[in-house]
Amino acid sequence: MKKAIILCCMVLCIGCESDQGSTQSVMQIVQTEKLKTQIRQLETTVEAQEAEIKQLKTKNINQEALHLEQTTELKSQISQLQATVEAQKIETERLKTENKNQEALHLEQTAKLDAQIRQLQATIEEQKIEIEQTKKIDTEEK
Repeated sequence: MKKAIILCCMVLCIGCESDQGSTQSVMQIVQTEKLKTQIRQLETTVEAQEAEIKQLKTKNINQEALHLEQTTELKSQISQLQATVEAQKIETERLKTENKNQEALHLEQTAKLDAQIRQLQATIEEQKIEIEQTKKIDTEEK
């Protein structure tokens, strides 16, 4: 299109060489058309940039929403994990207490069994002595 306009202007210029004012008018027309073309190109560029800006704003809004959603989810997971950790701490303390109680019970039962063993050993020793004495008496009576 530019070439057609320039060619048209050149034809006009050649036909009007004798008229200095016409040449200037043709040059102004050519210059005006060039400026109009540049304006259209700039308008197209501006429209494209505005569309890109709109897309970027939309993308930014979507990313902010996603970020907010992920942040909320992570906070929820953190809260759940903290609750789990607290429950595990309580359970650990309960098990430690139960273990101490079991150890104390074990020591108590062991002490009772040791006492029973000593008592039985003493009874056995007494019975052995009594048996020996009975054997002696039987032997002496015979």
